[in-house]
Amino acid sequence: PIYTVWSISANSNRVVAGGAFTRAGTAVNTRDQSIWELIQIDRTNANPTLTGAGGTIAYIESASANTPITVDSTIIIKDLNHFAFSNATVSITANFQVGDILSATNINGTTNSYNAATGVLTIAGNNVGIADLQTILRSVSFVTSDDPNSLTRTVTFTVTDKDGAASASISRNITVTPVNDPPTISTITNITAVVGVSVRTANLFGIGTGGEASQAIGITATSSDTTIVPNPTVNYTSPNATGSLSFSAPANVGVSTITVTVTDDGGTAN
Repeated sequence: PIYTVWSISANSNRVVAGGAFTRAGTAVNTRDQSIWELIQIDRTNANPTLTGAGGTIAYIESASANTPITVDSTIIIKDLNHFAFSNATVSITANFQVGDILSATNINGTTNSYNAATGVLTIAGNNVGIADLQTILRSVSFVTSDDPNSLTRTVTFTVTDKDGAASASISRNITVTPVNDPPTISTITNITAVVGVSVRTANLFGIGTGGEASQAIGITATSSDTTIVPNPTVNYTSPNATGSLSFSAPANVGVSTITVTVTDDGGTAN
């Protein structure tokens, strides 16, 4: 039952037939208040509706810290029959990559559960109000890993009312622009060598691609004054995290700065 009409009499001979009030099979004037009784009127449960901005937004990977972006802050929920809902789903329905993450705000006891293996965010609660659910959907954000692909993601929203009727889905696209992160290397300890004495070695640590695991790494090392210390020999094999520099015995007294450059095959140096 969707709504009720209340009676002011107790006559049990009156029924509703074909849309008109009757008394013992005889049609009567529905404005005759003395014959009204409790009448339940059923109506088919209408599906809720969703509207949103649609179109496409842009996500750009950050070389320092990836920042989530809001997917659609304009979503509107409407329902002719209900003021409360049982759940909603937000899914990456095109080009999902492991590392893609959807998240949303919790309101008034709702539970948000994200499946990182499938890209589906489920929002559940006990009779979640329209206003609360709308606020939650507007807060949904997207972020991805440090090494994303550049395929355009599609994020799809659906809501279900407490009687199980689901809305038609709405979607928004997200373009993803990867950024080549600089490779890494730890600080090298200063060394002291004696003129004309044996070769010295400096160890290299913390060598990495900076996030793009599939990239190859190259290392070069140059001396600021080769009359004191010749350019060292680099001992390194990609993708190892360690390596070393071998120095010839210094020819003269003085200070020479050795510059070590780590470059990935995306063209970024550190």
